[in-house]
Amino acid sequence: MSTNTSMAIFIVLLALVFFCWVGQIVNLNEINSSDAAGKGLAQAFAVLLALAEWACLAGLLLMGGIHGEIPRWTAVLAVILHPASCAAAIAAGNLMRNGAKGPIAGMMVVPVVAPLAIAAFASWAFFPAIRASIPGVAAGSVAWGVVLILSILPWPSVLQGSREAAVRKTNVQAEEQASEKAALAESRRENLAKLQVLDSDTALWKLMEFTEPKKGVREEAYAAIHNSKRRQSDAEAMSDKGLTLPLLDLPNLDLEATPPIVKAHKAYLLELARRIRRPDAATVQYSWIAKEIDAYLPSIQWMAERHCGCSTEVAALEAEVRSYQDSRKRSECLAALDKAQATEKK
Repeated sequence: MSTNTSMAIFIVLLALVFFCWVGQIVNLNEINSSDAAGKGLAQAFAVLLALAEWACLAGLLLMGGIHGEIPRWTAVLAVILHPASCAAAIAAGNLMRNGAKGPIAGMMVVPVVAPLAIAAFASWAFFPAIRASIPGVAAGSVAWGVVLILSILPWPSVLQGSREAAVRKTNVQAEEQASEKAALAESRRENLAKLQVLDSDTALWKLMEFTEPKKGVREEAYAAIHNSKRRQSDAEAMSDKGLTLPLLDLPNLDLEATPPIVKAHKAYLLELARRIRRPDAATVQYSWIAKEIDAYLPSIQWMAERHCGCSTEVAALEAEVRSYQDSRKRSECLAALDKAQATEKK
């Protein structure tokens, strides 16, 4: 490569650095004056400009090393501090987006000064006239000393911001938990009063409304159901009408596996199998159906312990589950179905 060609390439790279430098400064200034959406857009563009700017700076340093003279110790510093200063400039922009007052606003010095120092050193290395006028020790010490300081400058604030963000997150979570606890306590108070006025002749469906966890009276609701005189007949009537509410909670209702309950259970197993059947199941994660299937596994086991003769229906459901992608959750479901089948056969 001729000297004139090298000179032209170096000047073009220097011009690109200047263009990106100006663009980055403009965008970082926009961060201080924009709304949330504007800040995000300005920061994203500033990051892209920073990456382009430091890529051009790498080219300048490479040409300074090939066509000029770079002392070995400064070359080592360049390899370390060039990417470090780029990361520091991006971190400084992020700090400015999150808080543009006080010392945070002063972080502008990193993306402003660091590339100038690197470009100045690359120019010193490339141009013989500049090298002749400034000793290498002085040029390298000043340029890379400045870059070193700027590369470190944002990180204490970044660490402090991370700690403060963690504290804020913890406080928000604590407030949410306290609010949820208070809401649950209030819900329990209201629903307990409603539940206590109901007697043993209350319809099963009405008592089951209080078993929802958000009601806060789940244990009391099940106790009321166990004392209900009509829970068995109501469960059979609901199941005969195709209502699945009792079937989904069989282990907790203190019922007997009578023919109407068994019939409804078998029908529901086949309906589940039909509902999850799909030709592309082998490419679908089990998580897509896990909530529906896993919720019914306790009832499947409850019926198996009563030897309801549902092996065919359970096998049909198991075959459909097995057709889905293998996963830990799918294996757990299949193990539960296998356990029910083994219990049925005892």
